[in-house]
Parts: sequence; C-alpha cells; structure tokens
Amino acid sequence: MKRDRRLYPLSWDHHHGLVFARQTRIAMNQAEVAPAEISRSIEALRAFWAQALRPHFEAEENLLLPALRSQGQAGQEEIELTLDEHRQLAGLFQEITCSEDLIEVRHKLAQFAELLIQHIRFEERKLFARVAELLSGPELDLIGQQLAKRYQALNPARSDQTG
Repeated sequence: MKRDRRLYPLSWDHHHGLVFARQTRIAMNQAEVAPAEISRSIEALRAFWAQALRPHFEAEENLLLPALRSQGQAGQEEIELTLDEHRQLAGLFQEITCSEDLIEVRHKLAQFAELLIQHIRFEERKLFARVAELLSGPELDLIGQQLAKRYQALNPARSDQTG
C-alpha cells in the first residue's frame, strides 16, 4: 500500500520494528533456546524499546493520534486500538524485563514479537489509511514537519530520511 510521504518516518520505524520482531520470533521459536540467547534477546529488547519503540509510540500518541481525534467520531476505533496495543506492548515489556523466569520470558518475548508484528500491520493498513482519509493536506504537512523535526533531534544521522 502506498504510504503518504509525510508519514514515512513512522513507516521506517515500522520496518525496523518488523525486522526486530521477526528476528526475536525466530530466536524464541526454536526447539531449544539457550539461556544466553534469551538473555541476549532481553537486552536487545531493552535497547530497541529505549531507542526506537518508546520514541515511536510517543510520536504517534503526541502528534498523530491527537490530530485524528480532532476529527470527531471518525477514527476513534483506530485510536483506541492503537493505544490499547501500545499499552499491551508496554505491559509485556515490563513483564519481560522484570521476570527472572527464563522459560516464561522466552514465551513472553515470542508473544511480544507476534503482537508487535500485528500492531505494525494494523497501523500500516488501517490507521495510516484513516489518517490520510480524514486529515487535510495542511494537517498532514504539519504532522510531517513535526515528525521530521522530532526524528532529526533523536537521531541527526536520519535527517536525510525524514523529508
């Protein structure tokens, strides 16, 4: 599906999220997973959460969803599902990073990966389509500018990708 160019920074994040989730899913769904592999996956999740996923959620929750919410009742279902899945992922992150039971953590990591893939597909296919349908060109321009500014501040090396 063709994505509105002003939402590209979020779609690039989604690409990286899918790569992370697929790698995690493969690692955790092997017949045998060594404790060291689970520990590496926990550390990878911590880094991914701090550097990518949390800032991505904040961008959506502070820029995209309020603009969609301003359109009235239209788009409310997509907003609620987005926020619910953000909460579910945050809850799983807490469970994974606070647990010492590696068998439980392995299953939670696999669950996190599946939910992240599902969430990204929903946003790319439904949420972004709804945003493009309901928001005007100037509203999308403003969101695009704010996303570019936000991502440039987070990672100046990406500034060439946000335009």
